[in-house]
Amino acid sequence: MAGPLDFYWALPPITRTLLTAFLITGLGSLISMDPLRQMYLQWGLVLGRFPPQLWRLVLCFAFLGTPSLGFLFHLVWLIQYGAQYERAKFPASVADAVVMIAFGMGAIAALDAAFPWARLGFHGVSLLYYLIYGWSRTHGSQQVSFMGLINLPGQYLPFLFVVMDLVQGASIAAPLLGIAAGHL
Repeated sequence: MAGPLDFYWALPPITRTLLTAFLITGLGSLISMDPLRQMYLQWGLVLGRFPPQLWRLVLCFAFLGTPSLGFLFHLVWLIQYGAQYERAKFPASVADAVVMIAFGMGAIAALDAAFPWARLGFHGVSLLYYLIYGWSRTHGSQQVSFMGLINLPGQYLPFLFVVMDLVQGASIAAPLLGIAAGHL
């Protein structure tokens, strides 16, 4: 008999870790958890202080946003596409998946430093789109059905999700940053 957490433990390790971080920080934001103030990426606090607050370079990727409909969609996309990408690309090597995530985080942080429009503070959405873009490159020819209404090749999925975020009233800076990092 399957337990309620079997689904969670069946997820690949990187996807499971990101899901846990996004849920903890998202739910923490509902109760005005102060540590969120210590997580956002601000270069003046990372490099311009002594001692430098280097933890911000990692923790800014742990926050996806406050719980909402968009937050729920993002979690579903992480579970569906992030897990599928991790299983297909890194079936036997968690270390390779960690290197891939570290590269994405580094690319997103570098783009954040280079372009003022990319200074969002939190980059969980960008990291999610980085994974979705990786999935779309790996499964580009796979047909995807979007809500049973639209069928399209997988290579266009991240851009459809950008349009969906735009329709929901969200900024598209974070998704575009993640897609740019994924393209690198």
